[in-house]
Amino acid sequence: MFWPDYPESVSEVEAEMSRRLDLLKIPDPTPEQSADVARVEAQLTIPRENIIWKAFARSVVTLFLMVRRRARKLAVSFALAIVMIVLPALAFIQAREVHDGGSYFASGSGIFDYSADPVSVYPVTPNSTKTAGFNLGTSKLFLLGENTVDAVLYSPADHATIRVPLAAVIITTVRG
Repeated sequence: MFWPDYPESVSEVEAEMSRRLDLLKIPDPTPEQSADVARVEAQLTIPRENIIWKAFARSVVTLFLMVRRRARKLAVSFALAIVMIVLPALAFIQAREVHDGGSYFASGSGIFDYSADPVSVYPVTPNSTKTAGFNLGTSKLFLLGENTVDAVLYSPADHATIRVPLAAVIITTVRG
């Protein structure tokens, strides 16, 4: 498979090696005998690139045999590692980047495509400076989304989500 000129059976390899040994024992070989020795050595020598492919194939087969017996345990271990380590670390990094006012990595890739824009919120009337117990004009807020009636804001200082009527506030985007 890896080198086509190599003998197909062990007995053929033994015959070629004994032929080579007999030719090497001759004290003064003829040009035909020297050519025959070179042919046998070339046939029995594994080319360098084929050694690499053979080692790669051996590694893949070994890995497959090791994984085959432990597939369920490995799958459960990887799933637990992802859920307990990778996803919380990813969420922490993204939350830190959003909290600092920047965009986070992987922000445009499907499942991670969510946003929280820093905004300033001001009441429409001066006498309603507090809405739902939060001082909207002075605290740092993030706009999570809005519909036709309410805007959903997040206050990192209070660790709370705030719903405010759109008719009662003016929302301006903060550019960092």
